[in-house]
Amino acid sequence: MTGYHTLLALDFDETLAPTYQFSIPAWENFMAEWLITHGLFATAAEARQHMHSLDNPYGCGPTFMARQFGKNKAFIEAFYQAVSPLILQANLVGNLQVHPQLKPQLQRLQAAGYYPIIISQGHRDFILPILKHLQLADLFNPTQVVDRAHKRLEPLGYQVAKALTMHLNLQQFIMCDDSAPNFPHAKAEGFTTVLIHPAPAEEALAQADHHFPDLLSYLETLK
Repeated sequence: MTGYHTLLALDFDETLAPTYQFSIPAWENFMAEWLITHGLFATAAEARQHMHSLDNPYGCGPTFMARQFGKNKAFIEAFYQAVSPLILQANLVGNLQVHPQLKPQLQRLQAAGYYPIIISQGHRDFILPILKHLQLADLFNPTQVVDRAHKRLEPLGYQVAKALTMHLNLQQFIMCDDSAPNFPHAKAEGFTTVLIHPAPAEEALAQADHHFPDLLSYLETLK
């Protein structure tokens, strides 16, 4: 087999798979209930109004709420652990699918020396079963999934991905993501950044090295 030369890191939600169409309704329903359960709001309507009325600089609802109400990281991680089975079920019931050419392209690139890995702020309790549902689990074994325990808006996830592949002596590192706020940390670790978004804002474009409307169109350019 051809030796690997490039780490091809992919964000999961809305980069590899269009999960938001199914995840967001279940996510928001549970978040409203979560905020009520923790005594932060009295009604779902009040909770929802607060969820949508303020600018969220974190790109993560639970992190935003934790900062708003003085909660610690355990509050955030407990939310993710609790919500993951619900959004998993929502995506399975919705029969989430990816483009039929996505797997052949990943297989082609793997054979050409690209080592695929996922770096995501999602929880592996959600990501691993969805990979199986999408018939992509043979391309991403569990050690090729760096989940939210490491990514977040900090460099650790990118460092973990490089440590996991250190034995391969890779020469290049690529990060494909739909969220540009992650890119400064990826760039600091030597990753070329590729923004995957159909209609990004100008400030997002300014943070990326490259831009493509979807992952498949980018993968097709790699040799």
